[in-house]
Amino acid sequence: PGAAPAAAAVALPAASPLLIGCPTARPPPIGYLALPVLILLLRTITRGRARGRLGAVASIGVLSMLWVNLHSGALLAVPVAGACAAVLLARRATRASGWWCLGATATALAGTLASPYGTGILTQAEHVRAASAGLIIEWQHLSLASPLQDLSLALGLIALVLAALRRDAAVAAALAVTTVGTVLAIRFAPLMVLTAVPVLAARASHPGPATLGYVRSRRVMFCRTGAAGFAAFALVAVPSLT
Repeated sequence: PGAAPAAAAVALPAASPLLIGCPTARPPPIGYLALPVLILLLRTITRGRARGRLGAVASIGVLSMLWVNLHSGALLAVPVAGACAAVLLARRATRASGWWCLGATATALAGTLASPYGTGILTQAEHVRAASAGLIIEWQHLSLASPLQDLSLALGLIALVLAALRRDAAVAAALAVTTVGTVLAIRFAPLMVLTAVPVLAARASHPGPATLGYVRSRRVMFCRTGAAGFAAFALVAVPSLT
C-alpha cells in the first residue's frame, strides 16, 4: 500500500529469511497467494462502490472455496474478514462498509464448507493441532527464546500499529489474526511477515527529512553493501535449487 518500487525491492529480500526460516513440515504455498488476494478484495469492499463491493463479496466466497480444496488454511479467511467487519462496524463513518464485510465473512464461511469435509473442516484443524503439537514444530507456540521468531513477531506488531494508524482495516485485520495465530502456532509466522512487508515498505517509502538526508549521504555505501549482501544470499541459495 503506497510502497515505492525501491523500498519494496529491498523489503521482500530482506524479509525472505523470515519467510523461509520458519520450520514447516507441510508448507502451504497457496496461503501465500490467497491471503494477499483476500486482503485486496477486502480493501475493494472498504473503498469501492456498491457494484465493486458485490463482486468482491462473491469473489471472496469463490476464493475460499478454491483455497479450502487445496489446503484447510482457508479457514483463515473467516476470522480475517470477520475482524475487518468488526473494525468497520465499530465506527459510524465506516459502518456501511462493515456490513458488506460481514457479508464477505458469510461468503467466506460458505466457501470453506464447500469441500468433501463439509462442516467437518471446522474441527479438523483443531484435531490436527492436538495430534501434532508435541511432534511437529510448526504447531508449537511462539518461543521468545528464538531470535528469528522474536524478529518476526516484532515486525508483525509494528506493521499492525502502522496499518491501524493508516486506518487500513483489511490489512490491520489480517495482521491481527495472523499475529494471534503466530503466538498460538508458529506455522502462521510466514503469513504474518508476508502481510507486514508491504506495510513496512510503504512506511519506509516516506521517511522524514532527517532520515532521507542521511540515506542520501550514504547512498554509495548502501548500494555496495546491499549488492554484496544479495550476492552472498544468492551464493548460499543457489545450491539449494539444484
